Amino acid sequence: MNSRNSVLQEFDSLIAQAETFEVELNPQITSSYSWVQDRVRHQKIIEPIVRDVQAFEQWKYQVATLVDHALPNLDSTKIQFVVSCRSLRPKGFPSTIGQLKGLREAFARGYYRPLQQRIYDEVGISYLSEAEELLSSVEKSGLKEANTACLYAGIALESKLVSLCTTRGLDITKKDGQRKKTAELLETLKNVGGVDVNTAKRLHTYLELRNQSAHGNWEFVSDVAVQEMIVGVRGFIAN
Repeated sequence: MNSRNSVLQEFDSLIAQAETFEVELNPQITSSYSWVQDRVRHQKIIEPIVRDVQAFEQWKYQVATLVDHALPNLDSTKIQFVVSCRSLRPKGFPSTIGQLKGLREAFARGYYRPLQQRIYDEVGISYLSEAEELLSSVEKSGLKEANTACLYAGIALESKLVSLCTTRGLDITKKDGQRKKTAELLETLKNVGGVDVNTAKRLHTYLELRNQSAHGNWEFVSDVAVQEMIVGVRGFIAN
């Protein structure tokens, strides 16, 4: 599964390639017989052409494939774009580039994410912002702010893991109906390839830090560790 950033890089690469194509006008003369005037009529038509036809055809296929895989299956805008892109002629090339840039921006802003996932992510980002404010507060009293910030970052991480599981259709509840623990959600994702081994190991470290805060072991939770956790969770949510 491609990450969000890699998909955006593919969009940018194809857009940049499109801007290198040389399009020129190709005047053509067409002839048709007029029964009314009983004579052959000649008409001059100017049809744009792309010099590198092979590269243009490959580009069309790559764009259609990227958009088809990156956006939701039932999205009408995607379906219309993919169909038109596969039969694209040079005359419609400028318009297609504009549409491709628009799709890229919509994808970057998260408009094509499922609504449930967007809600979970927004909840997580909100808690992370609160955590950062607590750490930067000049009115600290002992270790309270750092631990509260750590708990907030833990909520943000859990929200993202739930989001990823539901998006992939993975069960987030146990057989008895209880919600799986955050560590169990992480293991579920790792087992299906949703999270790589190194990322899972790093996230488990954050969860251990969160557990220290939750169990009142505040002396083991430092501002530096919480700040690293916040940065790491924010990056995980973004990707």
